[in-house]
Amino acid sequence: MTIPWGAYQFQGPSKYTRGMVKDIGGGVYAIMIITKYDNDKPIYKIIYFGQTNDFATRLTEEHHKYSCFIKQSKELYRGLYFMANSTEEQREKIESELIKQYTPVCNEVIP
Repeated sequence: MTIPWGAYQFQGPSKYTRGMVKDIGGGVYAIMIITKYDNDKPIYKIIYFGQTNDFATRLTEEHHKYSCFIKQSKELYRGLYFMANSTEEQREKIESELIKQYTPVCNEVIP
């Protein structure tokens, strides 16, 4: 299953839980919450975009914005946009584009 954010298809959403499989690579990630249901289908709201070279080590409760995430909802979801062999610059470009487009509450808006 995928969820679109901007021009990108993110894998997920799946629950934000501890214990991600190691060595799955990196890319851009989306942190989401469910705001309501439409005909039993969840409607997701983006609260954060980030980028990493290793999803497994970045998406933990030790994330520097985790307290902001939890203020939005106790039930968090993640989406992953895989970018194999990408540079930090390439990932940051997409991250920045998505932050500007959606202005997630837990991101600082980049002018």
